[in-house]
Amino acid sequence: MAWTLDEYTKFHGYSPAVVTGKPIDLGGSLGREAATGRGVLFATEALLDEHGKSISGQRFAVQVVAVSDISGAIKNSKGIDIPSLLKHSVANRGFKEENANGIKAKFIVEAANHPMDLKQLRSCQRKVLLFFQIYMPTPGGVTVSYFEWVQNIRGFMWDVEKVNNELRTYMTNGFKDV
Repeated sequence: MAWTLDEYTKFHGYSPAVVTGKPIDLGGSLGREAATGRGVLFATEALLDEHGKSISGQRFAVQVVAVSDISGAIKNSKGIDIPSLLKHSVANRGFKEENANGIKAKFIVEAANHPMDLKQLRSCQRKVLLFFQIYMPTPGGVTVSYFEWVQNIRGFMWDVEKVNNELRTYMTNGFKDV
């Protein structure tokens, strides 16, 4: 994004708000690097809160123990074996409806670039209390990019605590609105 800003500046003058995702030294936002994952965390907290639960005490499958994409999933409680991941990627091009019965989760938070389609979602929902898709693949990152734009327009920089607090508010309210 630094290059894009530099090219724009050559022809139109310096205006950092025209590009987001810049390095901090060029007007980027603190907290942007972790914003995508943090947005998923805040949305998950909102989901659990709605059901009287909290993050504390819950078990989660995260990339290090389970990996999934539009083509399927693999898990290993001791960690993912990279050759197995590559084998899965080649062999399992798609969620299989017959795998839905093996799902034992009460909630699934899918934060993916290519979420399940409606048929896959329905077969999975038969076994899961609530399936929560984050349709925009990077809601936290996009939101903090908006914050970056606001900061650039107004000519000041928020500290990382302010960015994270605002992100929590936007993600929580967004969850409630849906």
